Formats: sequence, C-alpha cells, structure tokens
Amino acid sequence: MGFRVSVYTDDRLMRDNEMSKDFSIAACHSNAGFIPKGMNPVDWIRSKRQCRLESKEQVNCAIRLSQKYKK
Repeated sequence: MGFRVSVYTDDRLMRDNEMSKDFSIAACHSNAGFIPKGMNPVDWIRSKRQCRLESKEQVNCAIRLSQKYKK
C-alpha cells in the first residue's frame, strides 16, 4: 500500500529517512485501523519494530498525524 504523508508540521522533524518512515507508518496504520483506540501510536510502532522517534516533539507530531488520518 502506498501511503504518503504530504504535510508535516515541522520540517526539522523530518531530517532522517528512517524517521519519515515512522511518521508514515503512524499515519498509514492509523488510517487502516491497525492501531487500537486509546493506544499511543509511537508505543504501538515500538512494539512492532525499532522506532527512531525519540524527542517529545517527534512523538507529539506522530500522535497528531495519527489522529489526523484516523478513520
């Protein structure tokens, strides 16, 4: 499935290709309904694979993207 997040709130957060994958995973899996309601998308990603989202701003951005693309 080719899902691409086109709008980022902070370009500084997108400095790394692996990090951009984590943002896309949060948005894509939220849209598909894979992330359970009430669960932090970053914690869900970390349970499945290594996650490079470390700072509070990055985690908050992933949460906002997850909420934006949630069905």
